[in-house]
Amino acid sequence: MASAPYLRSKHYTESKIYSGLMFLDLVPGGDNPSDLGTKQVRSTAEFKTKANVLSGKEPNLYVSAGVFKIQAAAAKDNSG
Repeated sequence: MASAPYLRSKHYTESKIYSGLMFLDLVPGGDNPSDLGTKQVRSTAEFKTKANVLSGKEPNLYVSAGVFKIQAAAAKDNSG
């Protein structure tokens, strides 16, 4: 059985997704900086790249096809 704090976080997140305020998407492990805290890193270069993204030194994030689609729709709505 899940703990109360976990369920609270889960329901809060789901409510934001269903209301359209939040979008979750799959990010491949090689591009996912949060993997730094949960998985073994393969190389020093990968560690440095992910650490720089997380610290904000190099804020280059993965952009999925789903995000490009949302951006295109927003640009279309704003253009006319």
